[in-house]
Amino acid sequence: MKEAKQSSPENFKTRVWRESLPVIHLAAAVAVAINDRERMGENKTSYGNLIADAKFIFDVLRYTKEYEIIIKNNKLPIEAKKLVSIQLVK
Repeated sequence: MKEAKQSSPENFKTRVWRESLPVIHLAAAVAVAINDRERMGENKTSYGNLIADAKFIFDVLRYTKEYEIIIKNNKLPIEAKKLVSIQLVK
């Protein structure tokens, strides 16, 4: 809240948290994939990894689909129809 310059928890929830819900599964996937890399002793992850590192991108997409399934199975109080859908295409 401090970084967003919001003093009221309700304001923060309305202006920041709710707006991020459609991509919460993607954000969580990126965070977990970064954590996985760092636990394995790999170099710091950068934005370049999201563009050019095929393994990292694959890991992020795999986690994203897993989290999307969890949300769609009503395991979290998020409207599944509002999620940004990620599709893998060959």
